[in-house]
Amino acid sequence: MEERPINPKPHLKREENSGQQYFVDIGQIKLGFEGDRLRISSLGSCIGLVLYPDDSNPKKCAIMGHIMLPQSKEKDRKNPERKNRFGPTRFADIAIPEMIKRLEDASGRTRRKRFVAKMIGGAEMFGYTKLTLSIGKENAKMTKALLKKEKVPIIKEFTGGDTGMSVIFQVNDYILKVKPTGGKSIII
Repeated sequence: MEERPINPKPHLKREENSGQQYFVDIGQIKLGFEGDRLRISSLGSCIGLVLYPDDSNPKKCAIMGHIMLPQSKEKDRKNPERKNRFGPTRFADIAIPEMIKRLEDASGRTRRKRFVAKMIGGAEMFGYTKLTLSIGKENAKMTKALLKKEKVPIIKEFTGGDTGMSVIFQVNDYILKVKPTGGKSIII
């Protein structure tokens, strides 16, 4: 499998308003502009996180991350480029600061000028007992704590439960469509 560098910026070079659809796989983060759609086709205990500027920014852009685990280990932080199937942004503590940095670059504003978040996922897919780690809950808890630390408010959330889902985020209107497995689509 190919190695994924932590700081590629291919979306910043393309022409905006191109209407592309980007699939965000486990451990990836993807940036989109007006007309684009960002999509996670299978989300369970992982967190799907979307950050975008508030309504006062005329430049429509957003970034989506597919976060697999709550926290990296020291070896992951020291060598983020090391070979791994999912890439370093699979960890919330690496993905969220990187997402903010890329969104600052794309939007021309800093987080002090207000980004907002929508968060989905964190399901308990593997059955939770007192003897097992509740990875979905831990992912949601760490993501919330990191966003609070970065002063990025979560304006919509659809987390927990015990079923997977697919999600599509439309950058032009900041609508997030969530379709639980076997259920009806909802908009958050």
